[in-house]
Amino acid sequence: MKSRQQVDGGAWQSSGATVSGLLVGDNNHTVNFNTVFGWVSPTNEAVSISPNSTTTATGTYVPIIIIPGTGSLQVNISPAAAVTAGAKWQVDGGAWQNSGAAVANLAAGNHMVSFNMVSGWTTPANQAVSVSANSTTTASGTYIVSPPPALSGIYIIQTNSTSVVFGIPQALSTNYSVSGYYIANGVTNSFPGTGAGPSIWGIIGLRPITAYTFWFHVNDLVNYVHGADVSTNVTTLPVPTLQGLSVEATNSTSIVFQIPQALSTNYGVGGYYVAGGVTNIFPGTGYGPNIWGVGSLRPGTTYTFYFYEYDLVNKMSGSAVAISATTLPVPPPQGVSVAAITPTNILFQIQPPLATNYSVGGYYVANGVTNSFGTGSGPPRFLIGSLTPNTSYAFYYWAYDLVNGMNSTTLSNNVTTLPVPGYKQIFPQLLSSGNMQLSFVGDAGVKYALDGSSGLSPANWIPLVTNPADANGSLIFTNTLNSSSNYFWRIRSVP
Repeated sequence: MKSRQQVDGGAWQSSGATVSGLLVGDNNHTVNFNTVFGWVSPTNEAVSISPNSTTTATGTYVPIIIIPGTGSLQVNISPAAAVTAGAKWQVDGGAWQNSGAAVANLAAGNHMVSFNMVSGWTTPANQAVSVSANSTTTASGTYIVSPPPALSGIYIIQTNSTSVVFGIPQALSTNYSVSGYYIANGVTNSFPGTGAGPSIWGIIGLRPITAYTFWFHVNDLVNYVHGADVSTNVTTLPVPTLQGLSVEATNSTSIVFQIPQALSTNYGVGGYYVAGGVTNIFPGTGYGPNIWGVGSLRPGTTYTFYFYEYDLVNKMSGSAVAISATTLPVPPPQGVSVAAITPTNILFQIQPPLATNYSVGGYYVANGVTNSFGTGSGPPRFLIGSLTPNTSYAFYYWAYDLVNGMNSTTLSNNVTTLPVPGYKQIFPQLLSSGNMQLSFVGDAGVKYALDGSSGLSPANWIPLVTNPADANGSLIFTNTLNSSSNYFWRIRSVP
């Protein structure tokens, strides 16, 4: 008798042989015995392996009294996990047999082999087996792991413009997950799957206002099979509408808007605005704003703004939200003061200086006579000349918006020019360049010198200029003004 055995379907081994390198575990290996004609093979045996030791298994063949002219049938069942779960076979409706067992004394001819039902496994189909006389016929049956059950009770927890969240009443066991695919407008996308044992899952990256059909199935993470697909239909929401829009700041040419919470980074804000029947496009913000401004507006003008959220990924916008705001008037010049006065000139300064898109315009009145004046853009100071000495003037001035052609409210200032200096007095004259020209007329044939000092206590006089020896008693000097400090001059005769 040439009996053999094998471990987990491996090579056939002789009696007493040792198979090494097996994984340690309880009942995690199956020993099968071969078929020997005239003998009943031992049933398959589940064997436990301990670390650093040799486990011994024994199989006993039993002799069969063979009726001449008959044959035997042996059936092997796989996989081992199905055998461990209780898989058996029978011939012609007889007793249930273990995998590897043989039934003897079968009449030569066809016989029907069938298999029992095992929970979690798909039963092999019945087989018609032809048995020959005086020999053992071998047959096999393979169980297949049953697929997981189909998902039931799927419901929608939340839907927005780009995602849907699904749930089931009870979480799956930890050896199951969910995966599938979804279809919209003829395009199919796969859903890669959830983790183990989910009760809730979401799908992102969808298009707003789009009808989707989702197909989901349960995956068996152990046996790598999945259940039947179950479908559900969902339509995503439109791009959301801006909430809590308000005006944060306003000036004469711009308005700043804000919302309580910044948008997500895949959204921006777009829109347009209307005033006086004219519509202008607002070019839009960057990603995820909560504050933005609109510039280049007209002063003192009421605008209606229409803003909407814009999906930068799907190029779709939400419903527009309207808000009205009025720009402020052109601001009048601030901090206007008199920097210097001469008999014929008055120098005004502005602190802080105007921006370059503004100038100063106005007029002045004295003795019933009105004269107008204007400056260039963004002046830090302006000079009014050709005035009458020792005369009181009423000045009226405003800021002028050079872009929009609009004035601010009018401010006023009353200033009196100095009298004409007499004989041997210093006469100051403001030039259009902003410099001060000093002149002095004294006695003919006398040489005069001009000294300057930045202070009088103590004076630090510095010689500035001396007239020629052949002059007729006259002296002229031009000095650059410094509006941030005072300066003093004196005239003296020199030898």
